[in-house]
Amino acid sequence: MQFYCTGAGTGMDEPPRRAGLDRRLLDEMELEGPKAWARYPDPFPSWATGLGEASG
Repeated sequence: MQFYCTGAGTGMDEPPRRAGLDRRLLDEMELEGPKAWARYPDPFPSWATGLGEASG
């Protein structure tokens, strides 16, 4: 897959921009989909839904 990013400006240094975008690419596990995502730890604490119960 190829990704193209366009922008306006001068003095844009490609290697740091490319490295920043590359760090945000999904890895193999993340590409497995929602069933794999359900195995990830939840980084957020439980929170109130406003319906009298906690969710999370």
